[in-house]
Amino acid sequence: MQLALSLNRWIYKVDTFTQDPRAGIMEGNMKILVLSDMTVSSVIRQQMPAEVLVRKYNHDINIASVFKLDDSILTGYDLYWLIRPTEGVAKLMDFIRSKINPKAKFLIDQDDCFDAIPKTHVAYKFLGKGNPSQQGACLEAMMRADIVTVSSSQLRDYYAQFNPRIVPNGWTNLNAMWKQENCPKHDGIIIGWAGTITHREDYKMAHPAVQQIMAEYPETKIVIGNDEEIFNLYRKIPLSRKAYVPLLPYGSYPGLVMNFTILLAPLKNDEFNQYKSDIKLVEAGAAMKPYVASAVPNYKAWGVGGLLAETPEEFYTHLKTLVTDEKLRKSLAVKGHKKALGREVNELVDNYWSKIVEEAISNERP
Repeated sequence: MQLALSLNRWIYKVDTFTQDPRAGIMEGNMKILVLSDMTVSSVIRQQMPAEVLVRKYNHDINIASVFKLDDSILTGYDLYWLIRPTEGVAKLMDFIRSKINPKAKFLIDQDDCFDAIPKTHVAYKFLGKGNPSQQGACLEAMMRADIVTVSSSQLRDYYAQFNPRIVPNGWTNLNAMWKQENCPKHDGIIIGWAGTITHREDYKMAHPAVQQIMAEYPETKIVIGNDEEIFNLYRKIPLSRKAYVPLLPYGSYPGLVMNFTILLAPLKNDEFNQYKSDIKLVEAGAAMKPYVASAVPNYKAWGVGGLLAETPEEFYTHLKTLVTDEKLRKSLAVKGHKKALGREVNELVDNYWSKIVEEAISNERP
């Protein structure tokens, strides 16, 4: 059985799968269309579980871009799986039910609280309170859904009116770049960060600490992924001690993380970040790398594999501890990896997604 894909560079190629002996555990194959918003979240929360649902549960699943649809793409499905609904999604749902399939069911996933985006955020004028029409469209789409999923308990509480199910974020061991035998060997200690331009304010918490550590410990190096402006903060650091990695396809992202000795995950202590999932720490665990991260709720809840900082001063203290204590780095990395195994996508599909798609299909609308 094949998972057909029509996505951009975030999506890595998926070929024909050999069915698991448990395939078909649910009676009858479900026909599911995953409507992607072309973000990394779609890869993590739609594509990765979809691959497993095809391989292990014998469902017929296609993935298409929500930005490029027509009747032929939309026709022939029982369940439509959407993520981060924005303007136009509610109308799309109405169109599908009125013109394509009156019995269509909808699963909507939300992994961020856009209503809490601060005014300083680059996306404020597009999402949440900075764009009231989008904010209303998101709620309207969730009201139409047969089932809503979220990535954390904080989001469950925020969207309580929709009775959402929590499905935590995870990673896939189908990507060989996560395998320890492929981990590169380096001289020195690499402090690494990767993110988008949306995290420039967040990074400010860790930057002074990194600069001080690099001044004090010549064996340290800095690697910045994706955001050249953050990399330019280290313009005075010699090229021999720094590297910049441009935007990567998500399938290549683990190869970047595997280069790190210590992973940085700073988040500003604002309302928006209180809803952030623990995905960065899950990925640190998958890569078996210790981290220094901000003490936001879901990082605290993860609880293993690294050190949490409340202030820039604590970022410095914790980085210094990990730079100077190899035994602690290894111990934390092993503990983080052990916990991350429970977030591998096969576990998430068996424990969450398989049940959720079945519930969405079986729901009777009033």
